[in-house]
Amino acid sequence: DAHHFRLYKLARRMSGSADEAMEIFALDHPDLVFAELIGDDLKAGLAMVLEMLSIDPQTKVVLVTAEAPDAPIVRQAIRSGVFAIVPKPLRYEKIRGVLMEIENEAGGIDRLR
Repeated sequence: DAHHFRLYKLARRMSGSADEAMEIFALDHPDLVFAELIGDDLKAGLAMVLEMLSIDPQTKVVLVTAEAPDAPIVRQAIRSGVFAIVPKPLRYEKIRGVLMEIENEAGGIDRLR
């Protein structure tokens, strides 16, 4: 079905920068985005996530980060509407849990802490 196709298409599209990610987002309007906050400018990554959610609030944005759960930037992302936070190092079980939550359309951030 279309939902699974969009997830598959997203799984094959990666970007090297926030600008490139926004170009892909504008073209594809995916249902699901895994966004990673990395590098020296975490605020640029958060700004990208906020822009995606302002364009399409129904998009499920999953934030992947090594930042502490109580870090200000992570708290701001949660308040802004990210669907889930997945801590680094990535674990298959966490990614699977997020995908199951999306499939069930229940919970969101509170269910994955």
